[in-house]
Amino acid sequence: FAVLYQFVYKPGLILWLVLSVLLAIYRWRLTSHYERHLKDGDSDVQIHFITKNAWTWPATAVLWSMLVWLGFSQAPQFNQQVCFVTLASIGVFSATGYAPHLKTMKMFINTLMVSLLLGMLWRYVQDQEAAEASMMYAIFGLELVFWRLLLLIGHRLHKSHLERLNLLRGNYELINSLQAQT
Repeated sequence: FAVLYQFVYKPGLILWLVLSVLLAIYRWRLTSHYERHLKDGDSDVQIHFITKNAWTWPATAVLWSMLVWLGFSQAPQFNQQVCFVTLASIGVFSATGYAPHLKTMKMFINTLMVSLLLGMLWRYVQDQEAAEASMMYAIFGLELVFWRLLLLIGHRLHKSHLERLNLLRGNYELINSLQAQT
């Protein structure tokens, strides 16, 4: 918000901030409810909870990418770079943090990247001069590569999580077997 405030359409940016804060509060309340009531409960209840609230991940991704739609190319290069580093960090966090649940990870990353790229195209159509000055065409190509890398990282981490769980299960079964023998 602060990085783009002087350079983009202010009512749109304020609306973005309000929606972002409201969604963050909602997701915080969901997380708190899960931690207090569902974390150690039945897996079917947990899956139902995740499925019911799955819309919050793509909604968050769309809100982050909306910064580009708001007039990102109108900001100075430094401010654009700060925003891109922020968006890249969010992408990396989603690939690593959501990797245990592959569907959530893919939903967040794909939504983030598609809406980000569509926003870049839309900004290019709206103001080709500003978009070309900010090298948006080169950044667009880098975003495609970054998208692929995020998905690769997420898939590899997911595989690593599964292998770890299988190893833990094998260790648990071995311990039970040894206890039964003694």
